Amino acid sequence: MNKVTLIGRLGVQPRGGSINGTTFSNFSIATHEHYKDVFGNRVERTTWHRIVVFGRAAQFANDYLDKGRNVLVEGRMNYRQYQDRDGVERVVAEVVARQVQALDAKGKSGGDDEHGTAPAGHLLH
Repeated sequence: MNKVTLIGRLGVQPRGGSINGTTFSNFSIATHEHYKDVFGNRVERTTWHRIVVFGRAAQFANDYLDKGRNVLVEGRMNYRQYQDRDGVERVVAEVVARQVQALDAKGKSGGDDEHGTAPAGHLLH
């Protein structure tokens, strides 16, 4: 089974558009892990994850998610290969999301923008 569930904070404003009539969105989220090392010191580790999402969930991400927002993402891991400008083979790991859920209210002040306010816990498949 290839299933990923992440809770993290958006690192960038979602970027999206449409390809052949299908809406897409790309963004990254940071997850944080806290633990104590062998000396008892508290250590925080941040991991960045690339996210790609399609359809209604992508439209939600493009319209309502902003940098810094807490989100829950569920999907599957995907690995793509490509050649960069110098001809070097590169591998990209990304989560192809099925669901994107906002975990906090839009904006610190509770204000809305031209798209309206997405309620906390808004979920689209």
